[in-house]
Amino acid sequence: EKISEEKSAIVGIQWTPSALTTELFYTADNVVYDSSNRISQLTDMSGKSRHATQSTNSAKPLLSAFPDTQEKAISFDGIDDYLWQTNATYLNGVSGVWCFSVDVSSVKTGYNYIFQSQYASSSGSKSAFGYVSGNVYAGGRRQVSNSWAEIRDSASSATQKNIIFSQLNYSEAKELIFRNGLNVATNNSFLTAGVADSSPLHGSSIGAYVSNNVASTFDGGFNGKTGCIIVGVGVLSASDRQKIEGWAAHKYGLTGNLPSGHPYKTLIPTL
Repeated sequence: EKISEEKSAIVGIQWTPSALTTELFYTADNVVYDSSNRISQLTDMSGKSRHATQSTNSAKPLLSAFPDTQEKAISFDGIDDYLWQTNATYLNGVSGVWCFSVDVSSVKTGYNYIFQSQYASSSGSKSAFGYVSGNVYAGGRRQVSNSWAEIRDSASSATQKNIIFSQLNYSEAKELIFRNGLNVATNNSFLTAGVADSSPLHGSSIGAYVSNNVASTFDGGFNGKTGCIIVGVGVLSASDRQKIEGWAAHKYGLTGNLPSGHPYKTLIPTL
């Protein structure tokens, strides 16, 4: 008697960034918006209720979609749009900070900020992530007295939909950027090793360089779309970085952007 071959597949629970300890977790799927698609709040899914808000209609980004997949996106005009998150004490005394986003940036000269946190005693950013004239960058200071230090991707990725992971590793004095799963920039001499200081911050802005929640200083408005902005502290492991890249690639239709050796190019990360 011939025994038929049985094939089975084990399907796990899909992994999401909620499995990580994050400080800010925003996606375009969880926003408060009006009948004109103006966004007044990015709802924080980190579990810490650090929502980013905007009450001025002209400064509100719009809820839109990426044209290729129709996944929801937050659209910033680069002129006056931004959202503000007041509590930034989570950046005190940490070994590092990282930022993850899925974006399409326009070709715009100068700095285009996705996320930045600013010291209250100066105009200096403690951490900032975004684009410089179409090139991805990451920069900041470990202490308020430090000079600004940054790294940039050498290639422009403007008008392209990108998966971006950037890390400021204070404890190892190292900066790095991964774009679409590949390391495109590294600085092994980022300031001096240690933990971040606890000098007071105004807060954090999304979509521009903003000095405080009434935007007495506004610069570097991001002109483009983002599907998610996720910020964490400490140093993210390579395994977790690959998981968040895989999650984003499958959610936003970007599996083709990942390199052939990426563990989640075809497989969805699971728990």
